[in-house]
Amino acid sequence: MEQYSVCKEFSFDAAHRLHALTYESKCVNLHGHKYFISLRLFRKELNEGGMIIDFKHFGLFEDYIDDNFDHATIIAEDDMQLRSVCMTLNTRFTTIPFDLTTSENIAKHLFNIAKEYYSDLCDEIEIKVNETPKNYASFRGFMHAQMY
Repeated sequence: MEQYSVCKEFSFDAAHRLHALTYESKCVNLHGHKYFISLRLFRKELNEGGMIIDFKHFGLFEDYIDDNFDHATIIAEDDMQLRSVCMTLNTRFTTIPFDLTTSENIAKHLFNIAKEYYSDLCDEIEIKVNETPKNYASFRGFMHAQMY
């Protein structure tokens, strides 16, 4: 299947912990990353302007990241202990609806946000989340029922 794509990259600094791991890992401790996010939109046909979208429309997604993730602590929905600490310290945090704040789950959460913004403008969305320059996870999904 042939299709066009556009991609915009974003970054933010944030802390998290994987509090509910079932094996021994340093990642159960609160630690931080310089996250790099790639938002990629796919479309079979270009719009009347000869593009998928104008790059300026990625600003919606960038604002969401800046408002919710940049210099915040990312908390799993059931990590009440870390939420309490952040509230006591009056520090920024954002909660994602998963048991663990893994790159995979952050990618799925950001996919759902991107889908709200861009589902009418593309056929498919992919989010890639880098925790380090060499490690990433991604989530990709179709906006409509596949007709291919």
